[in-house]
Amino acid sequence: MKQPGRFIQSYVCALVLGDVESASSIARRVFRSRGDLIRVYQDPFYPAMVEIGELSHHGRSTWHERRATETTLAQMARLRAAYPAPPPNGKRAAVACIEGERHFLGSLMVADALRFDGWKVDFLGADETLKLCCGRSVCAFARPGSKRR
Repeated sequence: MKQPGRFIQSYVCALVLGDVESASSIARRVFRSRGDLIRVYQDPFYPAMVEIGELSHHGRSTWHERRATETTLAQMARLRAAYPAPPPNGKRAAVACIEGERHFLGSLMVADALRFDGWKVDFLGADETLKLCCGRSVCAFARPGSKRR
């Protein structure tokens, strides 16, 4: 079995360098070795993006963070398109980032995890008010500054 985290640094390097080809190759290799979309999100995508965010807060430009986000979004979209959707389970959820939070990638990963568990998901994106989500069956919010994985 592959050790967790072995692809994180390679993926971070690809993101920092803006090397989309390498990022794509890493994503495909991890997906093939694990066969599970959510496991790819857990390692290397999420921890790599946390590291990119920390680099951004410690002197790297936000431009690097935005480029890394767009690259990871593209990888997520490619993998999502290749992953078979399960049968619906009858459950429904709304997923959003709480008001003031513009980092939506983690929330999108939560939405995808629910989708690939059979849920019907309304992904509302970043910076949404709690009022908008009221009345939904489930709301998942990424809280600013949260280090939860």
